[in-house]
Amino acid sequence: MAEQHDILWGIMEDARLSAAAKCVATVLLLKFRNQDTKVCNPSFSTIAKCVGRKRRSVIDAVNELKEMGWVQWTGTLGGSTENTNQFGFSPQPVQQTAPVQDTTPVQCSADTGAAERTAPVQYTAHEPSIKPSKNQEERERARATLIPDDFKLDDQTYNWALGKLGSVDAVDRSVFRLVNHSRDKGTLSQNWQAKARNWIDRDAVDRPPDRPVIVDKGSADTDKAWNDILLTYVRTGNWTRHVDQFGPDPSSPACRAPRHLLIKHGIIREDAA
Repeated sequence: MAEQHDILWGIMEDARLSAAAKCVATVLLLKFRNQDTKVCNPSFSTIAKCVGRKRRSVIDAVNELKEMGWVQWTGTLGGSTENTNQFGFSPQPVQQTAPVQDTTPVQCSADTGAAERTAPVQYTAHEPSIKPSKNQEERERARATLIPDDFKLDDQTYNWALGKLGSVDAVDRSVFRLVNHSRDKGTLSQNWQAKARNWIDRDAVDRPPDRPVIVDKGSADTDKAWNDILLTYVRTGNWTRHVDQFGPDPSSPACRAPRHLLIKHGIIREDAA
Protein backbone atom coordinates (compact mmCIF):
# COMPACT_ATOMS: atom_id res chain seq x y z
CA MET A 1 0.00 0.00 0.00
CA ALA A 2 2.88 2.35 0.80
CA GLU A 3 4.27 1.88 -2.71
CA GLN A 4 0.94 2.81 -4.30
CA HIS A 5 0.73 5.98 -2.21
CA ASP A 6 4.32 6.93 -3.10
CA ILE A 7 3.50 6.55 -6.80
CA LEU A 8 0.28 8.51 -6.38
CA TRP A 9 1.98 11.37 -4.54
CA GLY A 10 4.61 11.53 -7.27
CA ILE A 11 1.90 11.77 -9.90
CA MET A 12 0.07 14.48 -7.94
CA GLU A 13 3.26 16.56 -7.71
CA ASP A 14 3.95 16.30 -11.46
CA ALA A 15 2.95 19.75 -12.80
CA ARG A 16 2.99 18.45 -16.37
CA LEU A 17 -0.12 16.34 -15.80
CA SER A 18 -3.69 17.56 -16.12
CA ALA A 19 -6.31 17.12 -13.42
CA ALA A 20 -8.02 14.46 -15.54
CA ALA A 21 -4.82 12.40 -15.76
CA LYS A 22 -4.30 12.60 -11.99
CA CYS A 23 -7.92 11.58 -11.38
CA VAL A 24 -7.59 8.52 -13.64
CA ALA A 25 -4.30 7.55 -11.97
CA THR A 26 -5.94 7.77 -8.54
CA VAL A 27 -8.77 5.40 -9.58
CA LEU A 28 -6.38 2.94 -11.21
CA LEU A 29 -4.08 2.81 -8.20
CA LEU A 30 -6.59 2.82 -5.35
CA LYS A 31 -9.55 0.97 -6.86
CA PHE A 32 -8.31 -1.40 -9.55
CA ARG A 33 -4.66 -2.24 -8.77
CA ASN A 34 -4.15 -5.38 -6.69
CA GLN A 35 -1.66 -4.55 -3.95
CA ASP A 36 -0.17 -8.05 -3.91
CA THR A 37 -0.13 -9.13 -7.58
CA LYS A 38 0.15 -5.59 -9.06
CA VAL A 39 -2.51 -6.58 -11.60
CA CYS A 40 -4.51 -3.61 -12.89
CA ASN A 41 -6.64 -4.40 -15.93
CA PRO A 42 -9.95 -2.46 -16.11
CA SER A 43 -11.45 -1.47 -19.46
CA PHE A 44 -11.61 2.17 -20.47
CA SER A 45 -15.40 2.11 -20.17
CA THR A 46 -15.14 0.84 -16.59
CA ILE A 47 -12.65 3.61 -15.69
CA ALA A 48 -14.88 6.22 -17.36
CA LYS A 49 -17.85 5.22 -15.17
CA CYS A 50 -15.74 5.58 -12.04
CA VAL A 51 -14.35 9.05 -12.85
CA GLY A 52 -17.55 10.41 -14.41
CA ARG A 53 -15.94 11.15 -17.77
CA LYS A 54 -16.33 9.94 -21.33
CA ARG A 55 -14.16 7.06 -22.53
CA ARG A 56 -12.34 9.40 -24.95
CA SER A 57 -11.28 11.59 -22.02
CA VAL A 58 -9.99 8.53 -20.12
CA ILE A 59 -7.95 7.44 -23.15
CA ASP A 60 -6.42 10.94 -23.41
CA ALA A 61 -5.58 10.86 -19.68
CA VAL A 62 -3.89 7.45 -20.02
CA ASN A 63 -1.90 8.75 -22.98
CA GLU A 64 -0.71 11.64 -20.79
CA LEU A 65 0.39 9.32 -18.00
CA LYS A 66 2.14 7.12 -20.55
CA GLU A 67 3.92 10.08 -22.20
CA MET A 68 5.18 11.32 -18.84
CA GLY A 69 6.53 7.84 -17.99
CA TRP A 70 4.22 7.01 -15.07
CA VAL A 71 2.20 4.24 -16.75
CA GLN A 72 2.97 1.33 -19.05
CA TRP A 73 0.03 -0.04 -20.99
CA THR A 74 -0.64 -3.25 -22.96
CA GLY A 75 -3.86 -4.55 -24.44
CA THR A 76 -5.10 -8.02 -23.46
CA LEU A 77 -6.40 -8.64 -27.01
CA GLY A 78 -9.41 -10.60 -25.86
CA GLY A 79 -11.11 -11.92 -22.77
CA SER A 80 -13.79 -10.16 -20.78
CA THR A 81 -14.89 -6.73 -22.04
CA GLU A 82 -14.50 -5.52 -18.46
CA ASN A 83 -10.77 -6.36 -18.45
CA THR A 84 -9.23 -5.39 -21.78
CA ASN A 85 -6.05 -3.60 -20.64
CA GLN A 86 -3.07 -4.16 -18.40
CA PHE A 87 -1.60 -1.12 -16.64
CA GLY A 88 1.77 -1.00 -14.94
CA PHE A 89 3.09 1.87 -12.81
CA SER A 90 6.61 3.22 -12.25
CA PRO A 91 7.66 4.53 -8.79
CA GLN A 92 9.37 7.37 -10.67
CA PRO A 93 8.51 8.57 -14.17
CA VAL A 94 10.55 6.81 -16.84
CA GLN A 95 12.80 9.32 -18.63
CA GLN A 96 12.47 8.62 -22.32
CA THR A 97 15.55 9.10 -24.49
CA ALA A 98 15.87 8.89 -28.25
CA PRO A 99 15.08 6.65 -29.93
CA VAL A 100 11.70 6.50 -28.19
CA GLN A 101 10.14 3.06 -28.25
CA ASP A 102 6.43 2.26 -28.06
CA THR A 103 5.24 5.74 -27.15
CA THR A 104 2.23 5.49 -29.47
CA PRO A 105 -0.87 6.45 -27.45
CA VAL A 106 -3.72 4.04 -26.99
CA GLN A 107 -7.29 4.27 -28.22
CA CYS A 108 -10.25 2.10 -27.36
CA SER A 109 -12.49 0.49 -29.95
CA ALA A 110 -16.03 1.84 -29.84
CA ASP A 111 -17.50 -1.68 -30.26
CA THR A 112 -15.43 -4.02 -28.10
CA GLY A 113 -13.56 -1.79 -25.68
CA ALA A 114 -10.28 -3.33 -26.88
CA ALA A 115 -7.41 -0.93 -27.24
CA GLU A 116 -6.01 0.24 -30.59
CA ARG A 117 -3.06 2.38 -31.68
CA THR A 118 -3.33 6.03 -32.76
CA ALA A 119 -0.93 8.86 -33.61
CA PRO A 120 0.81 10.56 -30.64
CA VAL A 121 -0.79 13.67 -29.14
CA GLN A 122 0.75 16.87 -30.41
CA TYR A 123 1.04 18.82 -27.16
CA THR A 124 0.91 18.20 -23.43
CA ALA A 125 -2.08 19.00 -21.30
CA HIS A 126 -0.49 22.18 -19.91
CA GLU A 127 0.59 23.63 -23.24
CA PRO A 128 -1.79 26.51 -24.11
CA SER A 129 -3.38 26.61 -27.54
CA ILE A 130 -2.62 29.72 -29.59
CA LYS A 131 -5.90 29.41 -31.46
CA PRO A 132 -8.91 31.28 -30.03
CA SER A 133 -11.71 29.03 -28.89
CA LYS A 134 -14.81 28.70 -31.04
CA ASN A 135 -16.88 30.31 -28.26
CA GLN A 136 -14.51 33.29 -28.14
CA GLU A 137 -14.76 33.78 -31.91
CA GLU A 138 -18.56 33.61 -31.71
CA ARG A 139 -18.64 36.21 -28.93
CA GLU A 140 -16.41 38.56 -30.93
CA ARG A 141 -18.62 38.19 -34.01
CA ALA A 142 -21.71 38.85 -31.86
CA ARG A 143 -20.24 42.14 -30.61
CA ALA A 144 -19.35 43.35 -34.12
CA THR A 145 -22.03 45.34 -35.97
CA LEU A 146 -22.71 46.88 -39.37
CA ILE A 147 -22.03 50.60 -39.63
CA PRO A 148 -25.02 52.54 -38.23
CA ASP A 149 -27.28 54.37 -40.69
CA ASP A 150 -26.76 57.61 -38.77
CA PHE A 151 -23.02 57.13 -38.27
CA LYS A 152 -21.02 60.27 -37.55
CA LEU A 153 -17.71 61.00 -35.91
CA ASP A 154 -17.64 61.85 -32.23
CA ASP A 155 -16.30 65.30 -31.31
CA GLN A 156 -12.81 64.11 -30.46
CA THR A 157 -12.44 62.10 -33.67
CA TYR A 158 -13.97 64.92 -35.74
CA ASN A 159 -11.49 67.49 -34.46
CA TRP A 160 -8.63 65.05 -35.05
CA ALA A 161 -9.91 64.40 -38.60
CA LEU A 162 -10.02 68.13 -39.34
CA GLY A 163 -6.38 68.39 -38.40
CA LYS A 164 -5.57 65.42 -40.65
CA LEU A 165 -7.61 66.36 -43.72
CA GLY A 166 -7.67 70.14 -43.44
CA SER A 167 -11.34 71.00 -44.01
CA VAL A 168 -14.91 70.09 -43.21
CA ASP A 169 -15.53 69.09 -46.84
CA ALA A 170 -12.57 66.71 -46.82
CA VAL A 171 -13.75 65.08 -43.60
CA ASP A 172 -17.30 64.73 -44.91
CA ARG A 173 -16.05 63.18 -48.13
CA SER A 174 -13.89 60.69 -46.26
CA VAL A 175 -16.69 59.64 -43.90
CA PHE A 176 -19.13 59.38 -46.83
CA ARG A 177 -16.79 56.99 -48.63
CA LEU A 178 -16.23 54.96 -45.45
CA VAL A 179 -19.98 54.52 -44.94
CA ASN A 180 -20.63 53.53 -48.58
CA HIS A 181 -17.67 51.16 -48.71
CA SER A 182 -18.61 49.47 -45.41
CA ARG A 183 -22.24 49.03 -46.43
CA ASP A 184 -21.29 47.69 -49.85
CA LYS A 185 -18.90 45.12 -48.34
CA GLY A 186 -21.09 44.27 -45.36
CA THR A 187 -18.18 45.11 -43.07
CA LEU A 188 -18.55 44.38 -39.35
CA SER A 189 -16.71 46.21 -36.59
CA GLN A 190 -16.76 46.36 -32.81
CA ASN A 191 -15.54 49.99 -32.80
CA TRP A 192 -16.59 52.15 -35.74
CA GLN A 193 -14.92 55.29 -34.38
CA ALA A 194 -11.57 53.47 -34.34
CA LYS A 195 -12.22 52.09 -37.82
CA ALA A 196 -13.03 55.60 -39.04
CA ARG A 197 -9.75 56.91 -37.58
CA ASN A 198 -7.81 54.24 -39.47
CA TRP A 199 -9.72 55.08 -42.66
CA ILE A 200 -9.12 58.84 -42.31
CA ASP A 201 -5.47 58.26 -41.46
CA ARG A 202 -5.05 56.40 -44.77
CA ASP A 203 -6.91 59.17 -46.59
CA ALA A 204 -4.52 61.74 -45.13
CA VAL A 205 -1.60 59.76 -46.58
CA ASP A 206 -3.21 59.06 -49.96
CA ARG A 207 -4.73 62.51 -50.52
CA PRO A 208 -3.13 65.90 -49.84
CA PRO A 209 -5.13 67.61 -47.06
CA ASP A 210 -7.39 70.52 -47.96
CA ARG A 211 -6.22 73.90 -46.73
CA PRO A 212 -8.25 77.08 -46.46
CA VAL A 213 -7.85 79.35 -49.45
CA ILE A 214 -5.73 82.26 -48.35
CA VAL A 215 -6.72 85.42 -50.18
CA ASP A 216 -5.64 89.05 -50.08
CA LYS A 217 -7.80 91.43 -48.12
CA GLY A 218 -10.44 93.02 -50.27
CA SER A 219 -10.62 90.15 -52.75
CA ALA A 220 -14.18 89.45 -53.90
CA ASP A 221 -13.61 85.67 -54.22
CA THR A 222 -13.65 84.81 -50.48
CA ASP A 223 -16.97 83.04 -49.95
CA LYS A 224 -15.60 79.50 -50.33
CA ALA A 225 -12.82 80.10 -47.81
CA TRP A 226 -15.19 81.84 -45.39
CA ASN A 227 -17.80 79.08 -45.83
CA ASP A 228 -15.30 76.33 -44.85
CA ILE A 229 -14.07 78.31 -41.85
CA LEU A 230 -17.55 79.14 -40.57
CA LEU A 231 -18.81 75.59 -41.10
CA THR A 232 -15.89 74.24 -39.04
CA TYR A 233 -16.55 76.88 -36.39
CA VAL A 234 -20.24 75.91 -36.11
CA ARG A 235 -19.49 72.19 -35.88
CA THR A 236 -16.47 72.22 -33.61
CA GLY A 237 -16.13 75.69 -32.06
CA ASN A 238 -12.62 75.93 -33.55
CA TRP A 239 -11.60 79.06 -35.44
CA THR A 240 -9.06 79.18 -38.26
CA ARG A 241 -5.42 79.48 -37.33
CA HIS A 242 -4.99 82.03 -40.16
CA VAL A 243 -6.16 84.86 -37.93
CA ASP A 244 -3.81 87.27 -39.69
CA GLN A 245 -5.83 86.80 -42.90
CA PHE A 246 -9.37 86.27 -41.58
CA GLY A 247 -9.36 88.08 -38.27
CA PRO A 248 -10.93 86.98 -34.98
CA ASP A 249 -13.86 84.57 -34.57
CA PRO A 250 -17.55 85.66 -34.67
CA SER A 251 -17.66 86.18 -30.90
CA SER A 252 -15.48 89.25 -31.40
CA PRO A 253 -16.90 92.61 -32.59
CA ALA A 254 -13.89 92.75 -34.92
CA CYS A 255 -14.96 89.61 -36.83
CA ARG A 256 -14.61 90.19 -40.57
CA ALA A 257 -16.73 87.25 -41.79
CA PRO A 258 -19.33 88.23 -44.43
CA ARG A 259 -22.69 88.94 -42.80
CA HIS A 260 -24.69 86.82 -45.26
CA LEU A 261 -22.56 83.78 -44.38
CA LEU A 262 -22.92 84.41 -40.66
CA ILE A 263 -26.68 84.39 -41.24
CA LYS A 264 -26.47 81.29 -43.45
CA HIS A 265 -24.72 79.31 -40.74
CA GLY A 266 -27.03 80.55 -38.00
CA ILE A 267 -24.32 82.45 -36.17
CA ILE A 268 -26.35 85.66 -36.23
CA ARG A 269 -30.01 86.29 -36.98
CA GLU A 270 -31.03 88.02 -40.16
CA ASP A 271 -32.75 90.82 -38.22
CA ALA A 272 -29.65 91.48 -36.12
CA ALA A 273 -28.21 94.95 -36.37
